[in-house]
Amino acid sequence: MMKADARRKQLRVASDKLEQAWANLLAQTGVLPFGSDPALCTPGASQYVLDWFDHPEPGEYWSSMDVSQSLDRIVITDNKGAVNPETEGRGSNRCQDGMSILR
Repeated sequence: MMKADARRKQLRVASDKLEQAWANLLAQTGVLPFGSDPALCTPGASQYVLDWFDHPEPGEYWSSMDVSQSLDRIVITDNKGAVNPETEGRGSNRCQDGMSILR
């Protein structure tokens, strides 16, 4: 995912570093701590792997991104925007593209 993110952001150096790291998995174990791997620390690159190294346990840091805490706000429609009977009509005007949304 990080390599795809780097390419999407047009960070060629980051993408190349990640490609090289993926091609040599054994060498990755020689970089300690893991979060200091140059392939992960390229400026502009996504930081979610470093966040995971810094915060490996559930808790306050991750709670705002925990979808399980928002399940009651998720509305699902079918692919034509029709209302799912289980949602009791919520969200049909806001979700015409058939994607799930948060209220």
